[in-house]
Amino acid sequence: MRLVWISARDLESDLAATTEISLGQTLTSLGVEFTLISPGKIENGKFGHVEVKRLSLPGINTFSGARDIRRRILADFVLADRADCVLVDWRYVKPLETELARLAVPWLITDRGPPASSGLRGGRIGRELLRNLQKRFWSSGWRVANSYASGGFVVSSEHRKLVNGITGGNLEVFVLPAGTEPNQLLGEKTDPSINLKLVYIGRIDKKRGVSEIIHLSEALTDSSINHSLTVVGEGDMENEMASRSELSESLHYQPKVPREEIQRILADNHIGILPMPDIPVWRISSPLKLAEYLSAGLLIVGPRHPGNQLNGGEDWDLLTPSGDWVNDAVGRIERAVWGDWGQLSSSAIESSQHLLWENISKKLIQIIENIA
Repeated sequence: MRLVWISARDLESDLAATTEISLGQTLTSLGVEFTLISPGKIENGKFGHVEVKRLSLPGINTFSGARDIRRRILADFVLADRADCVLVDWRYVKPLETELARLAVPWLITDRGPPASSGLRGGRIGRELLRNLQKRFWSSGWRVANSYASGGFVVSSEHRKLVNGITGGNLEVFVLPAGTEPNQLLGEKTDPSINLKLVYIGRIDKKRGVSEIIHLSEALTDSSINHSLTVVGEGDMENEMASRSELSESLHYQPKVPREEIQRILADNHIGILPMPDIPVWRISSPLKLAEYLSAGLLIVGPRHPGNQLNGGEDWDLLTPSGDWVNDAVGRIERAVWGDWGQLSSSAIESSQHLLWENISKKLIQIIENIA
């Protein structure tokens, strides 16, 4: 099978690009001739890659990227000659509508999450304008796909319900959740009752509820729980996070770490934090970090909603059903620390098995074989 994926994620700067990289490497290992067309560069990717050149300005980067794909890349890279099937990021579907409508091989829209306004800067009016434009652009992409695509991929059942509201259920939409690799750096963890280690890796954005992470550290301190809380990422709250970490002995902030360093950080911790609140944009998500947390044997705290959990009720799931999750999490953490901690951590690793990229890649291959 020959598969081409046109993605808008920058392989160098976007932490979520782990999806494209991991799927590309795994699909290649399974015998797929895989080519990724995307911004950024990758070394030793083990699969074909064509770099998209684009401007970095919000609201313009997608259009400039699509222009480069249309005028430069597709001039030399004839999709119908190089692929049995093409995956297209929703951001590029509307700008490439003419080319996709004429494509001689099946193509599917990929939606790893609708606009969440992460990374938008500037004043309130400007941010709101960009948010509205993103939402309209996202809906337009799915409407184009409804007319010309052979199907689509989303990250969760809730996400599919949202998309079906746009397409009327006429387009077949498949769920492909965020995945993970086995954490190769896992060893014997330190005793959490002596020094509890918590971690959050992701966008440092207010809309993600990241401010609650600061409050969690304060609540643990007030409960005399010796802990170290590591936060990694960039976003509109990074300055506040940096300032708070300078004033705290327990809160440690790093704006950016190499992708290969993430597994080591996770392997060293006990608790993974998913602070995203119960609002529509996070309710439909499938957090990449949930899979990576579980693979590292981490227990999970945060507000409970479909986007933050697997099935619900797992013993490593310390999510709070409603109300003040921060103070509730302190009690749940204390009970877990003094309980059978090792069993809970092992249970988390076991739950991560069906989220391994190998299993998700095999599902992807089966879907495409049935279409192509």
